[in-house]
Amino acid sequence: MNRYKLPAVYILLTIAAAVAMMVLAFKWFDWWGGWCYGYRPIVDTMPYVVLLLVPVIGWIFREPGRLGFFLLLIMLSFGVQLLGAFSYYHEGWNNKHRSPPLYLALMPDEEVGEFTAPDDRSAYDKAVAMGAIKVVEFGHDIDRPQNRHRLLSVTDNQIFYFLFTFVESRQIKEKLQENP
Repeated sequence: MNRYKLPAVYILLTIAAAVAMMVLAFKWFDWWGGWCYGYRPIVDTMPYVVLLLVPVIGWIFREPGRLGFFLLLIMLSFGVQLLGAFSYYHEGWNNKHRSPPLYLALMPDEEVGEFTAPDDRSAYDKAVAMGAIKVVEFGHDIDRPQNRHRLLSVTDNQIFYFLFTFVESRQIKEKLQENP
């Protein structure tokens, strides 16, 4: 008797629970989890996904090729999480982007205007010309609809950003931890 065999009803209920939680997370207005590393809302589904390994774990371990691929995926997942743990800081990827950043200008009538500029000096000059009281860089915030395409980008994503800027990002993260 295979000790890893689960009744089909448990497997179906586990799949249904994982899918239901994912659907709820993806229907939420903030499905990407805001300014965080990874897609935080779907983390709650991982116990169900892990439970689904129970029926196939024996199948994975029976062949060295499958086991090797499985271990490679585990190491990749572990590496991605280490990358986030040691280099992620909330303004890193979200604010650094190739195109001009977005600036917000507080106007005398307390309205907020937004505009782009190639650099801080140009933004300041533009804000003064608009009659703004204050100007701040807003970056390329993924919480803004015009920047959400970045969430699904293959080339502009958090993993690549923090992988290729690991040393710089780690230094910034350490400074932020020293001076909260």
